[in-house]
Amino acid sequence: MAGEITQEAILLALGGAGIGAGGAVASQIVAAIFTGRREKRRFEWDKKQTFSDDKRTVFVAFLRQAQIMHDLFSSAAVGPEDETATATKKIAETKDKWWEEFTEHEVAIRLMAPEVMSPVNDLGALFAEWHYETWSDGPPDGDMLKELSDRYHKCVKDIEPLFQKSLGLQVQKRLKRAPRID
Repeated sequence: MAGEITQEAILLALGGAGIGAGGAVASQIVAAIFTGRREKRRFEWDKKQTFSDDKRTVFVAFLRQAQIMHDLFSSAAVGPEDETATATKKIAETKDKWWEEFTEHEVAIRLMAPEVMSPVNDLGALFAEWHYETWSDGPPDGDMLKELSDRYHKCVKDIEPLFQKSLGLQVQKRLKRAPRID
């Protein structure tokens, strides 16, 4: 019986193979669970990152537009009379396009970051006030245009840190340098 394969040997071999296969299946199940969890976290991170990128794009476009209009307002407010007339005319030519873009950005911001809507609305109100002042009867009052330009600039500067906070950016304030001692 030395070279015979017995029924016990076959059962032992099948039992060992079954245990080995069962262990392989069990390890694949465990690996699949961990892989699924990791992929779920990655999907959530990707979704959050995409939303953050979209929000950043809207904020940048809004601030770029606000800066262009501020530059026009400033040149109209502080320049000589012919420069004021030229800038005011340019504002009048672009106001409808500007308002359309502003409204589009405003809607996107309202949906993505409602916590920053107050200064965004203030900016829209300043633009409306600017439009009224420059197209009311008679030439625009230079002091009033300067004051509106300054308020507009302050409003844009107030919006920037709110956008940064909404994006989760930690921007450090510049520290004053200590006086140099020689």
